[in-house]
Amino acid sequence: MKNIYVKTIVCLLFLSGAMVQAQTVSGLVTSDDGPLPGATIVVKGTTNGTTTDFDGNFSIAAGADDVLVVSFVGFATQEVAVGGQDQITVTLAADNELEEVVVTGYGSQFTWNLEAQPWNGYATLQDFYNDYDAGDRRQENNHVTGVQRTFNGGIVRDYAKEPEDTDSALDFTPANVGGIFPNGLRQAGARLGKFSFKQFGRPDMSNDYPIVRLGEMYLIRAEGNARAAGDWSMALADVNIIRGRSGASALTSIDADEFLAERGREMFQESTRRSDQIRFGKYYEGADTGKGSTVSPAYKNVMPIPLDAINAANGTLSQNEGY
Repeated sequence: MKNIYVKTIVCLLFLSGAMVQAQTVSGLVTSDDGPLPGATIVVKGTTNGTTTDFDGNFSIAAGADDVLVVSFVGFATQEVAVGGQDQITVTLAADNELEEVVVTGYGSQFTWNLEAQPWNGYATLQDFYNDYDAGDRRQENNHVTGVQRTFNGGIVRDYAKEPEDTDSALDFTPANVGGIFPNGLRQAGARLGKFSFKQFGRPDMSNDYPIVRLGEMYLIRAEGNARAAGDWSMALADVNIIRGRSGASALTSIDADEFLAERGREMFQESTRRSDQIRFGKYYEGADTGKGSTVSPAYKNVMPIPLDAINAANGTLSQNEGY
């Protein structure tokens, strides 16, 4: 009986010690620029680890004798002894010795510290990119071009590039004759960048997106006045207000094609292009230089009716011609 009692005491003491060692440590990982979402925290010498949430917070089970290894791409790794702490704040310093990041995919996620790649080849055709006048700030503001760099300034290198691409630096070039894969190179074409990515963004980002804005109102008024009068010169004043804001030179004359091109430059990446081209009768006329679109059958001027809507209509709906 005495032997059983002693074993029970030893067992309880062991469990008590284990419970003390397995305390929950909470904390914050930050940098000089603010919290670091997605930073990795691992108990040194173990596979026990976690990552910080969107606000840089974390919690992990660790003992008083453990050491936390905190790391993040582009920052110097730091080791922190737990001791008796249950709240730890770790400030990571930028790794100034990090000159480049090597990637085998589309590495622009390192520019914005995104969890996933922000695009997979979506690019602007060369003719459309070149349709902006010299000095028109919208060309630069609407696109991502040039050598891509990490959050800390290191060059992002792409070794999954095609053999024809002799430079490993991830360099988005406006030259894009072939379009997207398989006709164009991985790095060919200015990428879509009108709306900036949030640093350390994660899926379902909360970036703002305009539904209605003043620039579009000027263009709607301009088009309405021109169509009502049957005279596109009636759109000139409003169009030049838009162009003046962007640093482009004022137009001295305008016709329907040039107005459509101006809508393309102003409303780029705002989901109006297809309906604009249909309205101007240009949707199936050829490559989009700002005035037309890629070749498309005329029946695609209207969208298909969803199949579930047809099925629910009890025979009163039939699919639009061509679909």
